[in-house]
Amino acid sequence: MNTVAVSVRNVTKVMGADDEAKVVVEACSFEVERGRFTVLIGPSGCGKTTLINMIAGYDTPTCGEILSDGMQVRHPGPDRLVVFQETMLFPWMTTLKNVMYGPAVQRRRGQNPRPPDTVPARYSIPSRRYAGASRNWPKSHQRSPGGSRWT
Repeated sequence: MNTVAVSVRNVTKVMGADDEAKVVVEACSFEVERGRFTVLIGPSGCGKTTLINMIAGYDTPTCGEILSDGMQVRHPGPDRLVVFQETMLFPWMTTLKNVMYGPAVQRRRGQNPRPPDTVPARYSIPSRRYAGASRNWPKSHQRSPGGSRWT
């Protein structure tokens, strides 16, 4: 079994065009071993988020390649996940519809043939303290008692 989960090979990312072009990642190479906790550390603006977005498949390198389990990353996939620092909910959807969005997209792509079921989704929303929360609309100022965001 291959021990390399992600391979970044000589990746460069240029943003903008012509006179406005800016190199945000240059000749970056590294490997992430399966089962290892890996951290990218650097100052603000050094390209960490750009690199993560390319690994996730949300963006593509200008040159070089990124492999996930030996396959070139060309688009987002269920084998890669990004957990954002900020709340990333669709403000035009209720909490329940936000929870159901991922399974619905997977079904449309043929990745999950089972129709979305609202029963498991309702259980993923804490029910005692947040009775009726599935009908709420996202509000960035709402927080759970533990301090983490609840919208």
